Amino acid sequence: MDYQHAKFRNSFQGMVLFFLVVFCFSGWSKSVSSEKVWVSHAVRVCSLNGKQVTALASGGKKVFLATGNTVFMVTLDSTCVATDMSAKVKKAVDDEVTDILVDDAHQELWIVLNGNTHAALCYSYNLDQKTCASAFLDHYLDMYTQIEGNPSSPSESSIAVLAYDNRQAILGYFKGDIYLYSFAEATFKHVYKPTSIYNWAMAAAMTKATAFVVTRGDGLIAVDRQTGVAKRFHDLKGSPLSAIAAHQQDLYLATTEIYRAKIADFE
Repeated sequence: MDYQHAKFRNSFQGMVLFFLVVFCFSGWSKSVSSEKVWVSHAVRVCSLNGKQVTALASGGKKVFLATGNTVFMVTLDSTCVATDMSAKVKKAVDDEVTDILVDDAHQELWIVLNGNTHAALCYSYNLDQKTCASAFLDHYLDMYTQIEGNPSSPSESSIAVLAYDNRQAILGYFKGDIYLYSFAEATFKHVYKPTSIYNWAMAAAMTKATAFVVTRGDGLIAVDRQTGVAKRFHDLKGSPLSAIAAHQQDLYLATTEIYRAKIADFE
């Protein structure tokens, strides 16, 4: 009797385990398929040299980008015409372009090499080097100082990425979280915690209603600037985002290729 009871119990437990496994795997599949992927809202517009984009910006009717030490200028029309402008940028062979800042009011670009924003050089929208007033760059650097120096700063880490307008900033800390910052109130609003400390923010862009952040492993984060609610759009496997730029109603997203999407599709 004890043998029969044990046999029945083991058989019952096996059946329960089987159905639990089936249920878990079916639920897992459903959750993966229902994930939002940013590329499903975007159209590929440009293929480059197969290298990851390290900097991306838009100014006038052009997109400017870099893949390490190569700098391209891309015209914004129905076709992709990417012109290698590296010879016009003052840099050493091994220097890497890590950021391109746009002063749209003066139609100027500030190109950052090797993460040294203080030493950025100024160029026209045609990539001609020029002597520019430092007010734009000084203000950009002051934003970092002002926010990091706020006594209520939520992190002791340095700011990894920052984008701002006259009302707010969106910022992500090195190995830390993402916040909206109100200039009027000098306060931080927590909006997103990365799934890993290694998935910190890499690039950001601001639009009228939404702040966008590209992360190292969490894909694209879209934050409602009024409510602070964040939406996550996952990377396509094998094609992680590395840079972003906003231009009028469009969002430009970069991997080893350039994609264009409507900002409204992420709001």
